[in-house]
Amino acid sequence: MVMAFLLIMIIDGEVLESNQFVFKSVYRCNQFARALETGETSYKFSYVGSQTKITAYCIPKMVSPNTIFRD
Repeated sequence: MVMAFLLIMIIDGEVLESNQFVFKSVYRCNQFARALETGETSYKFSYVGSQTKITAYCIPKMVSPNTIFRD
């Protein structure tokens, strides 16, 4: 087992927890969480004006070394 970071999203009050959003780096995971919460579309462009309430954060989790990581 290896330490990884799982991205948790809460969209309009509904928790979306999936093992598809696993990162090796907490920094990369938090980068995605921040982009989801703020509506960031690209590092070059502005933010989305209006969107559904999204909360996103990362939690540590032990996963198999064969897990597909997103970073």
